[in-house]
Amino acid sequence: MARSARLGTRLQAHWARAMVSLEAQVPACSLAAFRIAYGAVMLFALLRFASNGWIHDLYVAPRFHFHYFGFGWVRPLPAPWIYLHFLLLGVAALAVMLGAFYRVAIAAFTVLFAWMELLDAATYLNHYYAITLLGILLCFMPAERCCSLDAWWARRRGTPLPSTVSFWTIAMLRFQVGVVYVFAGVAKLNADWLLHAEPLHTWLVARSDLPLVGRILEHPMIPTVMGWSGAFFDLSIAFLLLAPRTRVPAYLSVVFFHLLTGWLFPTIGIFPWVMIVLTPIFFAPDWPVPLVGRLRRREFDCAPEQKGPPLSSTQLALMGGWMLIQCIVPMRHLAYPGDVLWTQEGARWSWRVMLAERAAVSEIRVIDDEGNPQTIDPADYLSPLQIRMMAAEPDLLIQFAHFLRDEAAARGEHVEVHAEVWAAVNGRPSARLVDPAIDLAAEEESILGHSWLR
Repeated sequence: MARSARLGTRLQAHWARAMVSLEAQVPACSLAAFRIAYGAVMLFALLRFASNGWIHDLYVAPRFHFHYFGFGWVRPLPAPWIYLHFLLLGVAALAVMLGAFYRVAIAAFTVLFAWMELLDAATYLNHYYAITLLGILLCFMPAERCCSLDAWWARRRGTPLPSTVSFWTIAMLRFQVGVVYVFAGVAKLNADWLLHAEPLHTWLVARSDLPLVGRILEHPMIPTVMGWSGAFFDLSIAFLLLAPRTRVPAYLSVVFFHLLTGWLFPTIGIFPWVMIVLTPIFFAPDWPVPLVGRLRRREFDCAPEQKGPPLSSTQLALMGGWMLIQCIVPMRHLAYPGDVLWTQEGARWSWRVMLAERAAVSEIRVIDDEGNPQTIDPADYLSPLQIRMMAAEPDLLIQFAHFLRDEAAARGEHVEVHAEVWAAVNGRPSARLVDPAIDLAAEEESILGHSWLR
């Protein structure tokens, strides 16, 4: 009984200290730096997206768009309205970066960006998902309190904004960025990555034409060393960034790691830059002050750390619920039968970054009521990216089968849709992914798994 009482007393003491830490007021400049970096990298990404013609290629040209389960009602606007969508998205990103009408700007950006992400499941990228989650968090944070046009306008009106923020805002952003690293590391704890050095071996051999380092990349030990190093980096970096003694070398390793992966694997796009510019949220809350010393000092005037407004039970419940969801969703693949590398069930939203080299080919056959088969050319309906993703991801395949079924029904016909799909993962021999005897037109979409997978 006495032991239980002592344990309860210790837990209460730990909880009290945690609340004091989360409610403490700290300089607002770290949160402002995060806001500026977030807006800037998103503005760059959108300009890059538009300049490469991807708005047309991904959202205008295809006749059909894949949806996420439960979001079939989200559809791209027709041209020219889809271009207006991206224009407004860019304006919102710029406003977030400048801190102009920040609360409206970050809400508009998050909604518009999340809508864009939901337009086609074939375009899913881990860093798009991360940006959406961070945008949702920023909607509830006063990131405009310094280094912003809002703060400047408030001073001009004689009603300056507070120069501090509650530490929980920093802590939640650290948690969200840390989740990306930690679960990317957890996902690497598999035989393919650690024992067989795949898919790194396949990818590094393909980069052997690089000047200076090409011959080194061909060495059989390099993929193994890089694989183990990458797993250790992902699993440890968030904790090393939290510790003041290891923070600087840890951040230097962040920069080196992401620049290296961005150079070796350019197909990962802006992901390295997203992580490089957002990871400084782990630094001390006043870290930007020496970098902007030439600016007016009152931008960074800050009272000594003190207790701020108490967190309500509702706020604590929302924060705890958010953190719990972020820890459960990346592990949901364990609830599905089979290997996630093969089935891809539970792979999205799980920070499974660069874990599989998948090669898949599909043949789609439509059979009418009289038993006459017709082979469908997906290129008549889909973009090259959609075709490649559909062959490898079963939930997209069944959506396309339903699309073909509904097109036939609109013509007054009833058809069956069968698929012959052969896939190879991480250098293994090709094998059937889908049971070709199954009529996919008669199967239902489900988040509980698909029984027709081999």
